[in-house]
This record gives sequence, C-alpha cells and structure tokens, in this order.
Amino acid sequence: MRHLLLLLVHPPSPCVLDADGLSSCSRAAGLPTIIKPFFGDQHFYADRVSTLGIGSHIRNFTVENLTEALKTAVSDDKQIERARLAGEEIRKVRPLSLLSLSLSLFLSSSS
Repeated sequence: MRHLLLLLVHPPSPCVLDADGLSSCSRAAGLPTIIKPFFGDQHFYADRVSTLGIGSHIRNFTVENLTEALKTAVSDDKQIERARLAGEEIRKVRPLSLLSLSLSLFLSSSS
C-alpha cells in the first residue's frame, strides 16, 4: 500500500505520523501531527504545521529526529493544546462526518 498513515497505539491516539498527504485528518481530529514530506504540497503543509505549533516537520528522517518529534507530540502541552484548538476550528468548518466519508472513499480507491 503506497499510503502511510501511522496511528500510534493507544486510543485515542496521541499523535499522527504522516508521510503521504493525509495530515488533514489528524489536524481535524485535533492531534499533533508529525509530517515527513516527500513531494508536492506536502512541504508547504509540513511547514505550516510546524509554524503554527501544532506538529513537527521532519526534514531529515532519522531515528533521532523521529524520536524527538514523537516526544514533543506527546509531552509538549502547548503543542497538544494548539492542535486541539486547531481541530475544533477545522471541525466548525468541515464536520468530521464529511471528513471520515472522504477518507473512507480515498482509502478504498487506493488499495
């Protein structure tokens, strides 16, 4: 499967690692997002997530950088709160029912 969306183990997931452009789901859910962009607009969104303080942009994918991003995502109270507030604002504009429907359609068409 060419899409990588890793939800960490415990529900509710503490953060989302995205490497293929599905980070809007984690932003809508109000979770800190860790993005490793590969091409296209992924770099733009990774920069925005980092600039807004709602996640991390991993430029150089190493164990150390991923470990640091994960630690930040689960322990940085400011990042967690910013992500939660951003999710609330996104859901006001785009209800999760529509988001989950579009995600379901996307995943079923790409497998």
